[in-house]
Amino acid sequence: MSAIDLAEDVVFRPVCWTTALPATLRRIGVTDLLSPCGLDFESYGTARMMARSAKVGRRIAARVESPDATVSGVMLLECLPVKVVAELDAVGLSLAEVDDDAMDASVGALRQAWCWTHDVWRELSASVAYLVRCVHLIEAPSPDLDCSYSNPDLPFSVFLSVADHGIRGRIERLMEALVHEAVHLQLSLIERRLQLVESEWAGRSAFSPWRRGQRSVRGVLHALQVFVVVQRLWQRAARRAPRGLDGGFAEARVRAIRDEVAGAGELAASPGLSPRGRALARQLQALGSTARVG
Repeated sequence: MSAIDLAEDVVFRPVCWTTALPATLRRIGVTDLLSPCGLDFESYGTARMMARSAKVGRRIAARVESPDATVSGVMLLECLPVKVVAELDAVGLSLAEVDDDAMDASVGALRQAWCWTHDVWRELSASVAYLVRCVHLIEAPSPDLDCSYSNPDLPFSVFLSVADHGIRGRIERLMEALVHEAVHLQLSLIERRLQLVESEWAGRSAFSPWRRGQRSVRGVLHALQVFVVVQRLWQRAARRAPRGLDGGFAEARVRAIRDEVAGAGELAASPGLSPRGRALARQLQALGSTARVG
């Protein structure tokens, strides 16, 4: 199948894809974004991508290997130069300062979160393997809140907070954040081949139940895709939870997301979306608002 055919498949089956999709999307990201900077996936780094130069140094603090022997992948925990840290801080993204013990704990948490994702949904785990190359640890405003971030201009980077050891649901929360940002990266790369938003309506807004206010139609569509995929992950986990995963947490997230999806009902009729974008929104709305556990 071509890249467009695979991307189209997401419109009609937005929570069911093969491992061929993220593999193809990685190639699109490399061709469109990395190659002009002299980079490839192996040499990719967030600092290098921000500078658009392969000559920038890359400092790796730790590595997390893919749990799937058939889908190779390594997440790199990259330490960023002071200048880049300051740039990110200026836009409200505060990187965490971690010592060796905290780094080891975060690596262990990421490894467990990825293993559980693989145990629950192999194809989704492949999206992490193919699309998440660099991970950066960020501060959360409180132990009860998680923060995560990604940017289409940094096609293989994610920023995640990791809750302190001993907090209930710590790995489950990290698992959701990792998947959340991987799906954002996936949809951003799909948009490089499929038009989901009408360019003349790029500033159009719609109600976001996650922001509890207006947001761009693109932002709401992304959120809807991400949360319905996350909901399907928790549905699967609730039915057959890997050893140690909290099934009650999974069931609660399915129900919470179902209620949130119901609040995004106006999106599918928005003129800000292309016909493909509206089709995707309708599919997601139907899937997310009827999800059940048990």
